[in-house]
Formats: sequence, structure tokens, C-alpha cells
Amino acid sequence: MIHAFSLMPNHYHLLIETPLANISRAMRHINGLYTQYYNRQNKKDGCLFKGRYKAILVDEDAYLVELLRYIHLNPVKACLVANPAQHKWTGHRYYIKSYKNSDWITTDRLLSMFGKDQGQARKKLQQFMNMGVPRKLEERLSKKKWPSVFSSENFKDWVEWNFVKDIKNRDLKYHGKAIKIIEEPRLKKILTQFFGLKWEEITQAKGAHKRSVRALCVGMYRRHLLWDYENLFSASDITP
Repeated sequence: MIHAFSLMPNHYHLLIETPLANISRAMRHINGLYTQYYNRQNKKDGCLFKGRYKAILVDEDAYLVELLRYIHLNPVKACLVANPAQHKWTGHRYYIKSYKNSDWITTDRLLSMFGKDQGQARKKLQQFMNMGVPRKLEERLSKKKWPSVFSSENFKDWVEWNFVKDIKNRDLKYHGKAIKIIEEPRLKKILTQFFGLKWEEITQAKGAHKRSVRALCVGMYRRHLLWDYENLFSASDITP
């Protein structure tokens, strides 16, 4: 789930919640595969975003809303806009107003921390944003070396005890959570919106780029639907 985001001229910020501990795979798709797609579409080459990604594990009670504010105020800090609602490429506007086709970003959870009534919660959130990022947090995130965990000491100890202390134990095996199956129409909608293509353009792909998109879609069908996709893709489509 995406709780907050901010796209800047040469980098971005994301507040993501995942039960699968697969953040590195997601970043590979964003920094790697999406960069290749963007460069092909715009006839460019080279890196799209600046540097390697940095990840921080967040203790929800202590820092979640603080990072929400930090991320959405980033364009203001960079003097791109006067307030975060003016920057099209942040999640802030989804918090202060309802939009259609916004089910890809989750706002209810953090809004609920400001009140049960959504209207009042939005007002309190706006007041919270107007207060700005606390100086200590700003200083902490301005350093080159970021903290690995934002939390109380108890939460940090819990993470280290459960996940870090046995990391070198080769006999220890971790098993990921089973992949959640989603409805086929929703997956199709996500794929067409992401690639900016009609479904017929994908299933009846012509050209190297569209064939590579089709191959990715076949992989997504295999992974998330786990049912017979032969009716949608011909036998030749299954092999990239």
C-alpha cells in the first residue's frame, strides 16, 4: 500500500506498507525497469532518478504521520510551490479531497489518526501540515547517513531481536506470505493504466516494445490470478 509520495525533479519519496518484506524488488522495478520503459518512450538513456534508494523501517505509532508530513512538504522545502496542494505530484491532494480512480493510494488509515469524522480529520491534517516539519526530524533526514529505523527504542530492540540477530544463520529460512489473488478486471485496469496502452494493443502486440509489455502482463497474470490465461494470450505470447 502507498500511504504518501512525492515526485521531485531528480528523486522521489514513498511511504509504503508491505507485508511481504519485498521493498528491494519494488525498487528494482521503479529504478530499473521503469527507467528502461521511460527511456524507450522518450528516446533517452541514462539514470532517471538520482543515486541508490534509501529505506527506513518505520514504527507506525512514533513516526508514520511525521513522515507523511515530511514527504508531502518536500516540494515546499525545495521552493517548487508555496504549499503541497499546488504540487501535482504528491499524495497530499488525495488527503484533502476525494478523487476518482485513486484506489492505488491509501489515505483512510492515516486520516483516521486525526479524527473519526473525515471532514474534521482533513482540517486537522491541514493544521498539522501548516506547523511544518520539526527541526530535529529535518536535521535527522538531512544527513547523508539515514537511520535504519524510526522508532522508540523498544521497537528498535524488537526488530533487532526478531530479524537481525540471526541474519547470518544459514540454517534459518524465511518463508514469504502467499501472493494475494486479485480480480482479473482490476489487474487488467492496472496494467493498461500503467503502460498507457489499450488492452487490445497488449494482447495483439506489434513491435518490440509492445511485445515486451505483453510478456510482462503474462507474468502478472501467472503470478496474481493463478488461472488459465490461454483465452487472453496465444501460445506465442507466453514466451517473451
